[in-house]
Amino acid sequence: MQKNTEIPIDRTAVAARAYELFCARGCQPGHDLDDWLRAEAELRHATSVEKAVEKISQLPPPAGMEPIRLKRRRAPTTRKA
Repeated sequence: MQKNTEIPIDRTAVAARAYELFCARGCQPGHDLDDWLRAEAELRHATSVEKAVEKISQLPPPAGMEPIRLKRRRAPTTRKA
């Protein structure tokens, strides 16, 4: 049995990012699926990196080394009008 490794992401965040991509292209119609898939990929990547950083930050530092604090960036959020 295979483990489901798909990272859940917020559809609202995907929609907001897809809209940003649409606007960045000059609001040209006809690329909605491309924008959506790119937005999903970007957010999945950001989420997977965030989870990896979280796991790494929980590991004890190697002997003789000081722990470091990693800065986390948040995924893009949507603004309500």
